[in-house]
Amino acid sequence: MNKLKVIDLFCGVGGFSYGFEMTNLYEVVLGVDIWETALNTFKKNHSSTNLLLNDITKVELSYWEKYKNKIDVIIAGPPCQGFSMSGKREINDVRNTLFEQVVNVAEIIEPKYIVIENVVGLLSMKNDQGEDIKELIQKSFENIGYRVNYKVLNAADYGVPQSRKRVIFLISKNYPLDFPDPIYDKENYVTVGDALGNVDPDGDIYFCPSTKYQKLMEGNSKITNHSRRISNELVTKRMSYIPQGGNWQNIPIELGTGGGTHSNAYKRLDSNKPSITIKHAAKAMIIHPLKDRILTVREVARLQSFHDNFEFTGSNSDQHQQLANAVPPLLGKAIAEQIYKNISFENETQLKFIDLFSGLGGFRLAFEKNNCKCVFSSEIDKYAVETYKENFNETPKGDITKIDSNDIPNHDILCAGFPCQSFSVAGKRLGFNDARGTLFFEIARILKDKQPNAFILENVKGIINHDGGKTLETILNIINDLGYSYQYKVLNSKDFGIPQSRERWYCIGIKNGLNVTAEDFVFPTKSERKINLNQIIKPNNDPKYRITETAKKNIDFFITKKNVEVKNNSLAYEIRPSRCQFKLDGIAPTLTAKMGTGGNNIPVVINQNRKLTEGECLQIMGYPKSYKIKKGYQSYKQIGNSVVVPVIEKLAEELVRILKTKTI
Repeated sequence: MNKLKVIDLFCGVGGFSYGFEMTNLYEVVLGVDIWETALNTFKKNHSSTNLLLNDITKVELSYWEKYKNKIDVIIAGPPCQGFSMSGKREINDVRNTLFEQVVNVAEIIEPKYIVIENVVGLLSMKNDQGEDIKELIQKSFENIGYRVNYKVLNAADYGVPQSRKRVIFLISKNYPLDFPDPIYDKENYVTVGDALGNVDPDGDIYFCPSTKYQKLMEGNSKITNHSRRISNELVTKRMSYIPQGGNWQNIPIELGTGGGTHSNAYKRLDSNKPSITIKHAAKAMIIHPLKDRILTVREVARLQSFHDNFEFTGSNSDQHQQLANAVPPLLGKAIAEQIYKNISFENETQLKFIDLFSGLGGFRLAFEKNNCKCVFSSEIDKYAVETYKENFNETPKGDITKIDSNDIPNHDILCAGFPCQSFSVAGKRLGFNDARGTLFFEIARILKDKQPNAFILENVKGIINHDGGKTLETILNIINDLGYSYQYKVLNSKDFGIPQSRERWYCIGIKNGLNVTAEDFVFPTKSERKINLNQIIKPNNDPKYRITETAKKNIDFFITKKNVEVKNNSLAYEIRPSRCQFKLDGIAPTLTAKMGTGGNNIPVVINQNRKLTEGECLQIMGYPKSYKIKKGYQSYKQIGNSVVVPVIEKLAEELVRILKTKTI
């Protein structure tokens, strides 16, 4: 596997980047920060990396397009002062919302992973609406198709001679969200003495390294960034009274404390323990374990796990601040190694699937989120093909009836939401007498010829009782004759987090001869609906979506006739002079391909006198906001023919689980 490409947002001096580069598995291609002095340090130590000096909130989103699908990992340590326990924890601090910029960039670039590092105080922070920041981060990334996991990691557990706890958000669409296991524990932590023992406290040379950590840090023969700040006589005298591990409380009362009375003020480090969390060592008055002075920049760099050849620029105070802001490289390295392991393992065991009658690619989105690889897609509708290509940068093959099985790659899973009009209660229900009905036999042909381990089929509920059940009986007999066990169930999208009442038939098949059968598949149970129509439907005055006066009169007539109590974002549908249906419970009716025929077949937002937009319909089908589709009736038709992505995601998750745990 080639080196993975990384972008470092809020990069500072590049501690996070440095950790990734330590592995020799990654290439950092861009660092972004607003602080020029920190970027100068970054440039001095990452000479081949491009830099962007700018406020990320002012960077045009179009800037990121050139990195789309070319970046594997985004790492980001948004300024943490707004969340810090040592700060004022201002709810309205603009820094609290900088994570949204990471979301914006990730939505465009679509990396395999995003890693966000921040202070633990973030976990208890709320915004001015009382919402948990951590939950906002999760929801924001989930809205663009990513899964999120977070955990508090202590840098000391990964070889850093410092107790520094930080919350790490690990974010990915398709890959595991496993965190690195600790390498050290309290019994063998790297200590301050292990780190600083060969750094001459009074000169500019290194003594011979005597510990593993000192050897790891070796770089320059002469110490850089080691200017020793001599405090005034009173401050030095105060320090002289403080033993290792002590603080301001050890200072005689008559000498005062200079105003510092928190637990780490005038803190002298203990040679036999990891350092306390490094802040601005000069301002925080962090004292050398053996000398009556604050730590030098180089000593702090050692405690942060920066190699000795990593040099800092700017004033002495700037250098201390750069280190206070930095991610310890060894912590970054541990995270980088785990991500690489996650990607490597998933690539080795990645299941392959084909996407027949692909439409908008709902199956593809769902299976790719479960880290499966699409190796073939087929679609005959030219408008759906255009949409598919726009979103997946791949053109589906054409008419499946004209594609030889030999031209279809081998695969583990066949996915097919085969055309349903011939079985639908909304259609003529011709079943196998309709050319579209016979497309099931194309599925059977491919199952016979390619013998995938599993399949998943989707169709309308009407397939069950069509022709007195004979249609389904024929389908199931064919599946059985092909050597597959099967299980089917009707599921309603409203039971799986989506505000749409949409019942569909789902059939899971497993090839005979494996050590797993379709009976091992557990259909998902109902889940809480986290998204309602009020979150999707927003005010929209675009005249393109305005309903006709005739439609409005029909709606008003039936509101009066049926004594309907219209609520915010209530919907009207099937609008005719003779009838009109209403949805008042915050759940949309079934979106159908009939929407593409124009007229009044698109549900209407009553209090806005307009039709649902294409984007709103997509969200009601569970598509991410980032999904692209043109305006117009053809798009409504495509949406109505599509699958509901979150339902397929749940089915895919279970299918992948049993195939991987029982067949690999």
